[in-house]
Amino acid sequence: MKMMNSAVLVGLPREVLHLIRDGVYSLYSLPPDASARYVLVTNRGEFYFLSADGHPQPRGSSSLDDVELEQVVGFSDPAEPHGMQMNWAV
Repeated sequence: MKMMNSAVLVGLPREVLHLIRDGVYSLYSLPPDASARYVLVTNRGEFYFLSADGHPQPRGSSSLDDVELEQVVGFSDPAEPHGMQMNWAV
């Protein structure tokens, strides 16, 4: 498992970072010679190639089976607390 600081991935919304931390989405590193640096896999089997700073990249493959994954990526920095929403009944 590769550990990194989530602040590096400025292109990913905070909600996506929470989903990765919670294990709903998965983030994998790609080989250095790949056109993207990471691949994000959702709980619906969709996948997105990301640059080193987390911005989406053009899809180089139509199937994840054709992609060589290196390591699962986790975050070493503490998670921001999830926002709390109050539902008030009157």
